[in-house]
Amino acid sequence: MKLTILFAWVIALLIAACGPSATPAPASVPASTQAPAATAGAAATIKIGLLSDQSGGLASYGSMLERGFALGLDYATDGKMEVAGKKLEVVVKDTAGKPETGTQLARELIEKDGVKILAGVPSSAVALAVSGVAKENKIVYIAEPAASPDLTGAQFSEYTFRTSRTSVQDSLTMGAALTGLGKKFIQIAPDYAFGHGSAQAFYAVVKGAGGTFVTNDNDKD
Repeated sequence: MKLTILFAWVIALLIAACGPSATPAPASVPASTQAPAATAGAAATIKIGLLSDQSGGLASYGSMLERGFALGLDYATDGKMEVAGKKLEVVVKDTAGKPETGTQLARELIEKDGVKILAGVPSSAVALAVSGVAKENKIVYIAEPAASPDLTGAQFSEYTFRTSRTSVQDSLTMGAALTGLGKKFIQIAPDYAFGHGSAQAFYAVVKGAGGTFVTNDNDKD
């Protein structure tokens, strides 16, 4: 529900920004300077770039992301796939969970495909890279389902909005349950943004509940 409301809000802002200015139009336009029909059609469409994972280790997340995104837009638009007379078109790209690929595809979506909104990315490392591209190009990026707290924390950008949970929220629920079962722990986490954020969050929650770690009992390792 949050995602559909946020998209409706973002698209409404885009429509307002792209609408006619207060400056009066000329009384008539010579036929030779009128825009072709194809241009008019393009102006009536808002393209959304959905960065997914159709291959790589997080491909299962990618398929769920794509289905959920389609269902959300269908729900938000009553199945019409348009808002205020503007048709919505989703362009899907496969990042394969690689930051360099995600960066390249995000630029391609903006510069070649003409998208006005970026969304998605299962991998936190890729999401952080895409957030940087969105900021450079002043394009709205809606991050989901990547969970690194850095997306809206250490690497905050006014162009990035989060609709997914963070690894800190994961830790608050699961950490509280785990410390009810025991007090000694070992952490095993992947060596990239999501793993680092998760490990630090679990450390804080477990230590706060009186737990200890058998090795690397600090918030850095």
